[in-house]
Amino acid sequence: MLFVHDLERAKAFYRDGLGLEPEEEEADFASYRAGTTSLQLHPAGEPHPGVVLGRSGTGVPVQVTFEVDDVDAAIEHVRGLGVDVFDEPKDRPWGKRDAGILDPEGNEIYFSQPVD
Repeated sequence: MLFVHDLERAKAFYRDGLGLEPEEEEADFASYRAGTTSLQLHPAGEPHPGVVLGRSGTGVPVQVTFEVDDVDAAIEHVRGLGVDVFDEPKDRPWGKRDAGILDPEGNEIYFSQPVD
């Protein structure tokens, strides 16, 4: 689960920008399907007195990696949507080709594929 400060913006990013399939979208929660994995979004903050969910804005961002068939195509898709790429596609010594973007909350989102 990713705790976010702007749920509507995060929903739009993951649903419309990354094209994840919505499983559930509510006013205070969203869940999206990425292959066999669910990515859940919930507002950070204090939904009930004394119960704090997620980081308060000073926490460490999260890194999420999506396995894709074509990293370069995935990056060109999100670049076409105006998303900045902070780590351009490259082959890594550990046998993966990957590239990274930031979501609206500053979390690192990587796309990865095996190097043939």
